Amino acid sequence: MKKDIAVDTVSRIIRFLEQIKYSELNSEQMMMFEDCLPKLFVGIRNKTITPIILEQLRLGTYKFEVFDEVLKLRKASSKTVRLDLPPKAEDYGGSKLSIKHNNGGRPMKWNPEKVSLHLIKNQDNKHRLSVWDVYKVVKDLPCYNANMIDFLLKKENQYLIPQSWQGKEVFFWATVYCCKDTCGEEILCVRYLKCEDGIWQSEIAAVDNDVTVRDMGSDDPAAIAV
Repeated sequence: MKKDIAVDTVSRIIRFLEQIKYSELNSEQMMMFEDCLPKLFVGIRNKTITPIILEQLRLGTYKFEVFDEVLKLRKASSKTVRLDLPPKAEDYGGSKLSIKHNNGGRPMKWNPEKVSLHLIKNQDNKHRLSVWDVYKVVKDLPCYNANMIDFLLKKENQYLIPQSWQGKEVFFWATVYCCKDTCGEEILCVRYLKCEDGIWQSEIAAVDNDVTVRDMGSDDPAAIAV
């Protein structure tokens, strides 16, 4: 960044700081704002401060929403997902499901960067893969269990669900349930998270090889640990 541009940017930030009404900030917001200031100057050095932000700084209209978002992330990092506990029982077609297999884990502090949405080879909208086809592959991957669904579906936690999950059905393969059909045959099931009409909810899919019932495309990723 050229020196004159850097000086102009710093001048704009100083003018912005002069216009802040500190009396309107609570102590938590003030602490977060002070934490963010170094990142603002790093942004100048790395040229990641956009022209829009510069203009907002110049006009004094830069909003605190960005700091509120960081504050949410800080609060989120204090929330613990109890992956080590037994998943809760579920109903499927009027039958109570039992746990067939559950890969537990250690309790983890929620961090969306530790959750990757994974697609297996050929899992796209050009190929027809069954739920069983996907299960055969992902069962050997470090998938998250159903406790993460229940954690994210709590009313106070739903804001933590990444926006990038919208429009997808995210599967949590580390917990596999089972029940029996009317003939006494065992049916395997897995839970997934989806948003329908703006409401996040948990659904259940049978783990079978019938693609006419359900096929797995690019919008049906597995939640795995990274």
